[in-house]
Amino acid sequence: MSVENSEIILALMVEHMNELRHVEEHRQWIINLIIIVVSGATAIGGSIGFSTASIPISILVIALGLFGIFATLKLYERQLWYQNRLKLLVEQLDDFQEGLELDQLYKHEVNHKKRHGSLSWDESIRIKFSSVRMHMLWVIFNLLVCLLGIFMLLISTL
Repeated sequence: MSVENSEIILALMVEHMNELRHVEEHRQWIINLIIIVVSGATAIGGSIGFSTASIPISILVIALGLFGIFATLKLYERQLWYQNRLKLLVEQLDDFQEGLELDQLYKHEVNHKKRHGSLSWDESIRIKFSSVRMHMLWVIFNLLVCLLGIFMLLISTL
């Protein structure tokens, strides 16, 4: 295959890696904004005393938690899309260039998980935590924000 085809694939790979980084930056900005607004809303709610006046603040916190959950799930979907495209591009580049064996990058993760049986305690813990997906941690975080809003709403109405 021609060098031009390889250069096109490399350019597409760079573009997809940049898009992956962009998706992660979106998630970071959304989570940071939620943390700032929820912290302020909780402080305001606490300062005015959780009463009927703080019900809109509680609803805002619930809405931010729900928005965070949906945004995290959507960004994870985009992340998977770009990762799958990158994997296809790596396979195509590997077909064009003899001897690169780029598919070994993806086989490394499988081998990494197979080693689980003969690991020390520290390595075993790392492997177990490597199966926890970051997007699930962010969904749980936003669920906790939503629960905080529900708790604030309950205190305000009682």
